[in-house]
Amino acid sequence: MRVQISYSIPKEFATQKGLTYETRYLYTGFSRYDTERKTISRITEENGGVLLFHEAPYSETVFPRVYHAEHVRVTIFSESPKVWKEELSSDMIYFFREIQDQQAAT
Repeated sequence: MRVQISYSIPKEFATQKGLTYETRYLYTGFSRYDTERKTISRITEENGGVLLFHEAPYSETVFPRVYHAEHVRVTIFSESPKVWKEELSSDMIYFFREIQDQQAAT
């Protein structure tokens, strides 16, 4: 999915409740593993600076190389379009919003 990332929460989501869970991200080369949801994800860049977020279930429990782990609080505001935030600390927040494909609507 195409996503937009910002470092603050937009006003329309500031007071909105969502599903919140705490997890640990394990960083493995080009991907990261969510220990709570058992998914692996990665972000790549398409031509023109568009960010693509890839996420898939991952049932393996052995990783060839984990170079970093961090505790994260994730809040999911919407599943479709997907909107969520990741809080690493009170002053480090990443807000993700799925960008709808305009060509798919035509």
